[in-house]
Amino acid sequence: AEAIAALTAFGVRTEAVERDARAATGTASIAVDARGENWVIVDAGANARLDVDDLERALALTVTAPVVLTQGEVPAATIAQAAHGAAAAGSRFVLNLAPVVDLPDEVLALADPLVVNEHEAAAVAASRGSGAREPAELLDALASVSRSVVITLGAAGAIAVRDGETWSVPGFPAQAVVDTTGAGDCFVGSLCALLTRGAELPDAMVWASAAASLSVARPGAAESYPTVDEIDRLVVTAGATA
Repeated sequence: AEAIAALTAFGVRTEAVERDARAATGTASIAVDARGENWVIVDAGANARLDVDDLERALALTVTAPVVLTQGEVPAATIAQAAHGAAAAGSRFVLNLAPVVDLPDEVLALADPLVVNEHEAAAVAASRGSGAREPAELLDALASVSRSVVITLGAAGAIAVRDGETWSVPGFPAQAVVDTTGAGDCFVGSLCALLTRGAELPDAMVWASAAASLSVARPGAAESYPTVDEIDRLVVTAGATA
């Protein structure tokens, strides 16, 4: 009830949220050091029980959604169903493969973009026989996996590839790094928010990078996320472009 109330307070529709009497809400225990770096222990709880039937009910409410986002904390079959459901509805499918799970090539091929950090990118590349480690090498190794690929680089921003074209967006220096928890989620959520408005991927990445940089200057995860006005001001002030 507390989680749903928090989502509702932010204007998020919650009628598709499923309640499972046999599992607790997914939770994470997070430790943060003096540099703002974090260690996370996750109990998937009900997330691990999200099945295709649950998803079908949710997809029925999102038939007009321009973007469908999923990530790796739910079963692989559910991710696959989300990908195919989005494609059938004409929605853009965004996959944040965090954590990395084994998915069929045809599911990864529907992602536009596939969003991963450096460690996740290396894991996906390794599963395809590549020993790439450097960001540019990883981008090259993953270029043919999905329709587009975004690799986040923390304070250094992000890089991307689509149709053989690569580009980068800058990081925005944080005044002070207080807590990096949830910065990746902030990036992906902000990216999808701007894609939903019709922005091109490079512009959406700039906005997402700004949002993530603001989030690390505050403690906590969702509670650290900036407002639209705060993100817009930072992007304009910095004059950043892809």
